[in-house]
Amino acid sequence: MSRVRARLLISIFIQFIAIAGVSAQTVDPRARDDEWKGYKIPAADFKRNVVNKTVLFRVPAAWERGGQTEFKGPHETELRVIVEKVPDGIPLVSYTNAVLQGLRSVPGGADSLTVRRTELSGLEAREFFLTLPDLRGDTTRRMIWSTVSGPNAVSFVFVTPEANAVEMEPCFKAVIESSLIFESEAEYDLFEKLRSAAIKEEKPLRIDQVSALVDTIRGFDDSARAKAVEALVPVVDSMPDAVAELFFNHDPIVRASAIEAVGRSSNRELDGFLVRALADESAAVAMRASRTLGKRSDIIKLLRDDSANWEGLQTIRLVRTTPFLDVATRNQLVDELFHYKAATKIPVATRRAPVPPPPPPATGRTPPPAKEGTIPKAQPDPTKKPKSLGAISVSAGTLRFSETDEIVFNLVPDLDALTPVIPATKLLDENRGGEGALQLAVQSRTKLPVDSLIGLLTGNDRQLTRLVLSNLAISASTRDVSRIETAVAKLTEPPPNKFDREIFPPFKFRPLTEELKTTVKRIRWREKLEAAEPGSRGAVFKEGFADAELASWAWPYVRDLIEAPGPRLSKPLFRNSVTEPVANNIEKEKLPNVSALGENLLPPNPILYAAIPDLQALIDRLGESLSSVQLDSARSQAKLTMFFKIMETQITRSFGVHESGHLPNMCPVARVYCRRFRR
Repeated sequence: MSRVRARLLISIFIQFIAIAGVSAQTVDPRARDDEWKGYKIPAADFKRNVVNKTVLFRVPAAWERGGQTEFKGPHETELRVIVEKVPDGIPLVSYTNAVLQGLRSVPGGADSLTVRRTELSGLEAREFFLTLPDLRGDTTRRMIWSTVSGPNAVSFVFVTPEANAVEMEPCFKAVIESSLIFESEAEYDLFEKLRSAAIKEEKPLRIDQVSALVDTIRGFDDSARAKAVEALVPVVDSMPDAVAELFFNHDPIVRASAIEAVGRSSNRELDGFLVRALADESAAVAMRASRTLGKRSDIIKLLRDDSANWEGLQTIRLVRTTPFLDVATRNQLVDELFHYKAATKIPVATRRAPVPPPPPPATGRTPPPAKEGTIPKAQPDPTKKPKSLGAISVSAGTLRFSETDEIVFNLVPDLDALTPVIPATKLLDENRGGEGALQLAVQSRTKLPVDSLIGLLTGNDRQLTRLVLSNLAISASTRDVSRIETAVAKLTEPPPNKFDREIFPPFKFRPLTEELKTTVKRIRWREKLEAAEPGSRGAVFKEGFADAELASWAWPYVRDLIEAPGPRLSKPLFRNSVTEPVANNIEKEKLPNVSALGENLLPPNPILYAAIPDLQALIDRLGESLSSVQLDSARSQAKLTMFFKIMETQITRSFGVHESGHLPNMCPVARVYCRRFRR
């Protein structure tokens, strides 16, 4: 099929070629590559063009347009852009092989054809380069740049006299570097929607400066890239149309640099592109957009407009932006999401055409008697209106408590961040569905009002009851035990069915009496720990670790007391409070006697535990074991070595270590783990 699709391209390419007397010479691909890189984009105005909502490119404004995809320049130079439909998923090699086979059938084509690997709009492409005489015998350069994107094959055909190639090829290079290929019509429509909101007047513009900056940004020099981003800032104000196209560039580093430049500029017309970048497939691009927008004073308005006044929440964008907001802005966001109520729109009554009256009911007809042994079919009741089985209208207000609250709980680190905005009693309102708040309170060990928690012990929901008891173990005191026991005694819990027993583990179905005993035990241990003096806490620690029902639950409290209260995140090891003086009279913390793998610091019978004493030694040992593996051929052995090198590079990059560096000496994270686990 690709051969059939390529026939149009070949037929256009070989027009006006002299059949007789062909003499051509093949060009060295390296020489051709150096020649192409040596061209500089001319400092001229270029006009924007779009073909089939698939490819966007810019052509010199002085060139004449001969058709929808045909352009004519000086010296009989011609440019055509061809978009063909191909089977979705067809590789570039299959399409270019069909083009290559057709070009080799051209008289003199096999002798002068040069194929070069290139890049077109961030996609892998091929350049087919030939020098052939035309009908008048003059030598012409003919080039095809082809790539495949989804169901579309995009090709740029360029023909120019050999004598004027040095003058005209820089224009063709500008066309190639300004091209932007969209994956679908929906992506193009989104681009046009954002662009039309920012660009009010379309006019030709220069692209040489932006193209040079993009080349520097895509380079490997960090300092040069930073200067290029700084030089791109004034371009945002003077030529926003050229910068807007960078947001859809296929290279993530180009998109991230465009975001940074727009964030530093005073242009606010491109805010739509920044908000859209929050959902970018590249985490680095999304983080750059989140950091840029998080500093803005109007970030709440931008997110609100993007979510259609919170009627259609953009969850991914909210979650990615929240970590970069200050406390006041985050509280404002949470407050708006919690207090939002969708205004139900009442449809306006419209006058309808009169409906003819129904026919009179038939009389004298009785249903036939049912056969023996069968159940007679129920007859419809004529007095009841039939229920509609069409679409069900669900207002946004009915989804608010179950979905919006859950999104808000995912935006904040712990419940302490919500209580200044929303009182805990409102968070636990049963009409709001307080399971999200209960779960967040357990994870952050936040104390909630005991009266509100006991008030939730009224239903037969097994999961909710156990969640409430877990919160009571954190929030209640021994004075509340009698009320808790009374509330639990009134509950009737249905036995689990066979299906639940096959799916969930057995501890999920512990009787409420056992759950109550564990809750009371945890309350009393926690109060004992809170009342203990620092010197007598060791006995309380041992008591908690000796009880299997308390060990894992008590561990966060012990860790906070040893390390001092801080973030809710877990830490590898806890420190001892013993100190020793050092030379400059500074108190230095001293670790207790820790075994090689730190197992003496863990509660008894841990479920899962892993430690790496020396990360670099682990990598070296893994490399030695893999290098001893003998495969069938030298090629397979080389592939295995390359695979291990890639894996080692990924591990070192994840710790922020340069590829040539020794991991324990350069990585602070690795040094922490090595020091703590080897002593």
